Amino acid sequence: LEPAIWTAAGVTLLGDLNGNSCGLASQNGMSAATPWAIDQSGKTVVGLAGVDLNGDGECQGSFDGELTGFIWTEGEGMRLLDTASIDWNNTQFIRADAISGNGRVVLGRTGFSGAVAWIDEGEIIDLTAQFGAYEATAANLDGSRVAMSGYSPAGVLLWNATGDGSVQDIGGLQHRITEQAHRHLGLGEAGAAGHVLDGVDLREASDRRQHLQQ
Repeated sequence: LEPAIWTAAGVTLLGDLNGNSCGLASQNGMSAATPWAIDQSGKTVVGLAGVDLNGDGECQGSFDGELTGFIWTEGEGMRLLDTASIDWNNTQFIRADAISGNGRVVLGRTGFSGAVAWIDEGEIIDLTAQFGAYEATAANLDGSRVAMSGYSPAGVLLWNATGDGSVQDIGGLQHRITEQAHRHLGLGEAGAAGHVLDGVDLREASDRRQHLQQ
C-alpha cells in the first residue's frame, strides 16, 4: 500500500521509497509509507517512510535509519529528507509530521522525545539541542511562527523559522491564567488550573470586584 491524496479530480498516488518491496507493519496492515501532513495547496506532503537498507525484506528496523522522514511534491515525487547529521545508533526513527501552509518548513521528531525541522528541504535542524524543545507540531502559513513545546524553559516557544531565527517564550496556559488573574484581581499565588485560583472562583471574585467599583 502507498499513501494517496483524494481530491474532487480523483486520487493521486504518492509512491514509496522501497519499490513497494516491503512495508510498515501496523494494526491497519502494511504500508510502504505513512503520510502525516499536507500543505495548504495540497501539493506537498510529509510523513514516515520505510526503506530497506540491509536487504532483509523489512522496512521497519529501529536505530538503523530504515524509518525516516519523507517529503512529496507534485512535481518531484517522494524523496527522503536530510538526516546526514543523525546518530542512528541513538535514534529509533525520524518522522516528518507537520508542515507550514506554504510548504517551506517541515517539522518532525526523532524517536519519542526529540524535535527537528527542515527549511526548504535543507539540512536537518535539531530543535531539542538548539532550543530545548521536545516537540514542534504546528506552524503558520509562512513558517514565521513555529510552536514548540519546551523542556527548559517549560511552556510554549515560538520560533521564527523563515525570518531572523529568533525564539520567543510565551509561557504556558497555567502561567498565562495566573498572570492575568493577578493583574485583574490582585489575588495571591496560583492554585489549581482553570478559573479557580487559591481556592477562589475567579468569576465570583470578578463579580465582587465589579460590585466594589459601583
